[in-house]
Amino acid sequence: MRIRFTEHAVDRFIERRMPQASKQEALDEMQRLVESGSPIRERTVSGDNQLASDGVIFVLKHDRDDGLADCPTVLFDQRDDTNPLAEEIELFGVAPNVPIGAPIPRRRRSRRANRFG
Repeated sequence: MRIRFTEHAVDRFIERRMPQASKQEALDEMQRLVESGSPIRERTVSGDNQLASDGVIFVLKHDRDDGLADCPTVLFDQRDDTNPLAEEIELFGVAPNVPIGAPIPRRRRSRRANRFG
């Protein structure tokens, strides 16, 4: 499959996957991942196809003029159990997901006067 990667997709790939790589190295790695990737059944909100490979999701828009697929962005695969921020979470901690104070009491009756009695 021939895919044309946008600047944004290359920048996101470098940011999320290979921070030390040059753009050409990132393009070569992206092309290698695309060749070994498999399509995902779910589409994006705008109806674009997706291709998953090694924890990276490539969003694909098919161009009808030249037959190439455009890849406007690269996403991190949230379906995996791995979390790229796990080390930072362990280091700095996370806010607890429990209520801090007592629940707020609510009125059970309407504040409006009863019209029927």
